[in-house]
Amino acid sequence: MSLKQYKWLIDTQLPPQLSKFLVQLGQDAVHTSSYEKGIFISDSEIRKIAISENRIIITKDSDFYNGHFICLFFLLAFSECLF
Repeated sequence: MSLKQYKWLIDTQLPPQLSKFLVQLGQDAVHTSSYEKGIFISDSEIRKIAISENRIIITKDSDFYNGHFICLFFLLAFSECLF
């Protein structure tokens, strides 16, 4: 049985090994450390990457949730992210 493939973006505070594990399962996964700013990338930049690359963010950052869905609301309502 194969899993449906998704595009994942692993947030900074989670280990890069998680993206490697997901890749081994046949998923398209990338860790924030793979991007230019690496572990110093901001939440707003992570949101922009996730939206532009159509990725699902995996994070343990408790305040990230609200900010991302607020941004998604603005995208749907106004076709533009204000962050």
